[in-house]
Amino acid sequence: MPSLADFREKLKDDTDAAMTQYSILIDAPSLDYTGVGTENVAFDEFKQVKVVFEYKLETGKHIISMRAASNGDGRKIWYLPWKNDAFGAVAKATLDGKGPRYFVTSQLDGCRFTIQYHDTDRKTATVLHLAGDHGGPGKLGSEKRDVLETQNLPNGSKPTLKRRFSIGFGPGKNSASGAAYKLSRSSTSYYDGGMGTVFGYRNKADAWVFYGLDIERNQGKGLINLGTGNKVTGSLNANSQL
Repeated sequence: MPSLADFREKLKDDTDAAMTQYSILIDAPSLDYTGVGTENVAFDEFKQVKVVFEYKLETGKHIISMRAASNGDGRKIWYLPWKNDAFGAVAKATLDGKGPRYFVTSQLDGCRFTIQYHDTDRKTATVLHLAGDHGGPGKLGSEKRDVLETQNLPNGSKPTLKRRFSIGFGPGKNSASGAAYKLSRSSTSYYDGGMGTVFGYRNKADAWVFYGLDIERNQGKGLINLGTGNKVTGSLNANSQL
């Protein structure tokens, strides 16, 4: 039966099942805003935060809500907030073997999330959250985000070790009832519609694994493993429970 305990067990033993059955909903007011209401966006830097996970059933969807802990309790994770165009349009972090084993970024809505592995072992990755309002809509906007992406990735980054996940509706992409759209069978760029986020974890081999999640349609989208064309998988260390 779906529950927080069931999510924990699936996350530990069968991550594909956890990402397919459950959606992770980021509580923006507690993680991205300061003060009362949602007008004061913090546009903060990459940081460690303590979060609390809660399960809820909402319009037939199994939601794992993640909010900032208010009393010091909770699980410590890496959190990458978003930045709009006025604040540079890109939030950046490098994930390696240090610190928490879990990673989450702010909700994506028209944004792009880029993963650049430093090597094929996937133990170190530079990740970017690029704002959808940078460069405007259409091909020209996408090209401007490409430039910003390149400027913020390590020199000498290999295109074959890069993955992109973008959220937003648009011509030729998909609709709320459509399947996930990808540019081509061999592409490393993936699109989805509505509202989403990216959840990552460091597995027992210390490799970083990422899932792009479509929150609105409750479907887990595994990003493609390097060089194999299969979903990135791997069980968590038994001691790394939520």
